[in-house]
Amino acid sequence: MHFSESKSFRCFFKLLNISITILVITFFSINFILTRGDVIQETYTSNTPNLTRLDGVLPNMTYDDADRLNVYWQQTDLNGLIEPGCINRTNGKVWCDFELQEKGKDFKIAIFGNSLTFNHHKMFLQECRHRSYNVTMYSECGCEPLAALPDEDHCKRHLLDFVDFLKSAKPDYAFMFTRFFATGSPFENNNTDLETDSTYKEMMNQIEQFTPYIKKKLYILDAFPRTNS
Repeated sequence: MHFSESKSFRCFFKLLNISITILVITFFSINFILTRGDVIQETYTSNTPNLTRLDGVLPNMTYDDADRLNVYWQQTDLNGLIEPGCINRTNGKVWCDFELQEKGKDFKIAIFGNSLTFNHHKMFLQECRHRSYNVTMYSECGCEPLAALPDEDHCKRHLLDFVDFLKSAKPDYAFMFTRFFATGSPFENNNTDLETDSTYKEMMNQIEQFTPYIKKKLYILDAFPRTNS
């Protein structure tokens, strides 16, 4: 045994019983908090152990109750929305593939859109993975696949990326998850002729570029509640 180790042991044995007790309690408390932190947090966010709602919302809640729950949801919800294992196979692009372990043998599926895609991809995989051998995802925060607002140059560039994504994926079915903002813009100059509206023409142009790369069908899923409604 090295001299330093021997000296440390001698110092430890010279500690008073009260000091050893404090050390043991401290280490035990730290260990308990680290291993049971989630349970403690869930208990803290609940006003009663007999909840009738899974989200912990109760009648006659105070602002402090709502603030406490909101903090808890911000800390925990995002991890609950993420499905691990999405593999990026295209350099310079953010889209990725889920190679499903319990592979279905039927279809290759693509899901794409703005952040609504990322927020719902785990739910989609849970429902559809038994029918698909591959799900490819492209989620572009703040930008829609069908149109871009005039002052959003970065989203106009991403319109091309959505086309490239489908060209790369070549899915049997494609699902567009999007909360529409740009496509909810009012008509220009009070013009109500849909065929001449610039937003409508941009949307139709995108659809025409999407469809050659989708073998069977494109589903456009709207958000609820809708914006600008």
